[in-house]
Amino acid sequence: MSEPQTSDNNVAIFLFNFFMSDDRKKLGNFGEKLVISFLRNKGYKIIETNWRTQVGEIDIVCKKGGKIIFVEVRTKSNSSFCSPEESVGPHKKQKLAQMAELYMQSKKLYHCEFGVDGVFIEIKNDVPEIRHLENILEI
Repeated sequence: MSEPQTSDNNVAIFLFNFFMSDDRKKLGNFGEKLVISFLRNKGYKIIETNWRTQVGEIDIVCKKGGKIIFVEVRTKSNSSFCSPEESVGPHKKQKLAQMAELYMQSKKLYHCEFGVDGVFIEIKNDVPEIRHLENILEI
């Protein structure tokens, strides 16, 4: 009898859901909603949220001034060990670049300018502090 076959993507999704606590999910969802509002107030048009690929997920895809912007959102609470910015290391940046390229190819946006931003939220004493860093990758 053979074992059921699963893709690496299905295993990754299972492990993500298994290890992601409800509190972390709620914090992440809160952060993404806050960032969507923040970006809209800055004149960005939200195109998609939580766009999934076999490589991972892009939190927010938006547009401003004819440029497509992929946004990585990181939300950290008082109890976190590092800043939200420090949690986006070289491996994550490489994945963000891959996902941005996949998105552009899948939407046939071959000649459109694009970039990757990071929006970082740190919650201190129940007050969110938002930091928006543009062009966190050299693409």
